[in-house]
Amino acid sequence: MATKSLTEEIHDWIEGLEYWEKVLAIKLLSKQTIADGDLKLAYNYFLEDNGLAEKKTAQPSIIIYSGSATGFATDFLLSEIKGIKGVNALKD
Repeated sequence: MATKSLTEEIHDWIEGLEYWEKVLAIKLLSKQTIADGDLKLAYNYFLEDNGLAEKKTAQPSIIIYSGSATGFATDFLLSEIKGIKGVNALKD
């Protein structure tokens, strides 16, 4: 059984998000800054998708580039874990 890379796991997770969440996640994943306009657009998508506003905003297809299925990213660095409480033998 092939092991998925962290990038592939993140892409799989993004696929399961709501459209408005995907819009913001893709910006973050591609290392783009999320501007106020992006937040407003995502909020409009949220309102429209949940029947809280009339559908007026076009929703272009979101394609998540999966890259190489065999390549593993080497530039990830875990720098901090915080807010851990009640997890097995870890100290708060």
